Amino acid sequence: MNPHLAAARARHESIRTQLADLRERAEHEDRDLSQIELRHAEALTVEAEALLPQIESLTAIERRNATVDAAAVAVGTTGVAGARSAPAPGTASYVSLGGPGNDLYREMGGGLAVPALMPSGTQLAEMLRHQAHGEQPRRWTIDQTVQHRATIGTAQTGVGTDVATAARRFEPRRIATAVRGLAVEHVAGITGVAFPVFGAGAADIAAEGAVKPEYAAVTPGTAVPQVISVWSDYSRQAALSMPTFEARLRNKHAALVARREDKLLVSRLLGVTGAQSHVAPAEGEPYSDAVLAAAGLVLDSDVAAAPDIVLANPADLPKLFPGATAQGLNGTTPDSELRLDLHGALVYPTGEVPAGTAIVAALAASARFVLGLAPVVLIDPVSQLKKNLVTLLTEEACTLAIDEPTGIVLVDFAPSGEPEEPEEEPETP
Repeated sequence: MNPHLAAARARHESIRTQLADLRERAEHEDRDLSQIELRHAEALTVEAEALLPQIESLTAIERRNATVDAAAVAVGTTGVAGARSAPAPGTASYVSLGGPGNDLYREMGGGLAVPALMPSGTQLAEMLRHQAHGEQPRRWTIDQTVQHRATIGTAQTGVGTDVATAARRFEPRRIATAVRGLAVEHVAGITGVAFPVFGAGAADIAAEGAVKPEYAAVTPGTAVPQVISVWSDYSRQAALSMPTFEARLRNKHAALVARREDKLLVSRLLGVTGAQSHVAPAEGEPYSDAVLAAAGLVLDSDVAAAPDIVLANPADLPKLFPGATAQGLNGTTPDSELRLDLHGALVYPTGEVPAGTAIVAALAASARFVLGLAPVVLIDPVSQLKKNLVTLLTEEACTLAIDEPTGIVLVDFAPSGEPEEPEEEPETP
C-alpha cells in the first residue's frame, strides 16, 4: 500500500478514537463537554474532514495501480509497482525495444543481437503505466520519414465483438533477424559510421630472410542510418469497442517497418562496390546450380565463411525448387512444413530483388547491422484529445555496413533471357 495512504488512514482512525474517548468520558461522568474539550473536538473534526479528500484520492490511485499491475500480469511480467512509485513528469509514453534498461536488451546478450520490432511483456506493461498516469509523449528530435497515415474509426452501430485473448503478438520476418549472428553496431541517431572495407588479398609463406607479404587492400567506408517510420490515428471508440485493436495495429506497424527495413538492406547489398558476380552461361543453367556456383565463390572468397542467406524474388522460387509442387521442398509431401533451404543456406524471398537475379551472401561475416535508433513504439493519447483520437507511431533508424564485399555474390540467372523452347509444329492432317 502507498505509505501516504496508510498514514492518512491511520491518522483518521486515531482522530475517530480520540473523539469517541471524549464523548464516552463525558457520558460516564454524566456531564457536557467542557470548553477545552469542545475546542479540541472541533479541531479534530476539521482535521478529519480535511483528510477525507486525500484518502479518497490516494485510494483511487491505489485502485488504478492495481488495475495496471493486473494488466502487467496479463502480458506476462511483474515488478512494475516499484518503477511506478515516482514517474518523472513529462516523460515519454513510449517504449524503446533496444538498449540498456529493458528485458530485450538483457535477453539478447546486451545489445549484441538485432532488437525486435514488437514490444515484450515488460515493455507493454511499461506503456500501460505511462498511459495510466497520463504522461506526455516525447517530442522527437530526429528527422522522421512518415510513410503512412490513416485515420481509423468505427461506426456507432454494427461494431463486431472481440475478446482480449484473441490478440496475437508476433515478430515479423526480417533479413536482419533471419541471418543468425549478424553483428549490431549502435550509433547516435542518424550519425554516420565509418568502417574499413577489406578487398581481395593473400597471405603467403615467406622463406627465412625474405620479405613477408603485405595486405593493404583496405579502403574507407561509411554508412548513415535511415529513419523508417509509420504512424496511424485511431479513435478511442475503436480501442474501446475492440479490445485487441491496438495490439493488432502494433503488429501491422511492425510488419510494415520490417518490409521497409528489408528494402533498405537489399539496396545496400545491390549497390555495394567489390561484390563478386555469377552470370549464367548463354545456354542457361538450372537456378539451383547457379546458386551452388555462387556459394562456391563465397566459400572460396577471402571472407572465409559459408553463405548463410540467398535473397531471391518470390517469382523465382518454383525454378529454385523444381518439383517442389509434387515432392515438397524437403522431399516429402507438399503440405509439409515450408522450409526454404538450398545448399545449407536460407532462401529468403523478397520482392526487392529483381526477378531473374539473386544475392548469395555470407552476411553475418560480411556486414554489420548499424542501429541509430532502436525500434520505438509511441502511443500518444493526449495531443489529439479534443478529436478523441490516439496516435500510434513505430519507427527505427538503421542501415547495413558491408566491410567484406567479397562475401557477397550477385547472381544473374539468365542475362540474355532464357532460351525459349521451340514450338511444336502442328501436325499435318
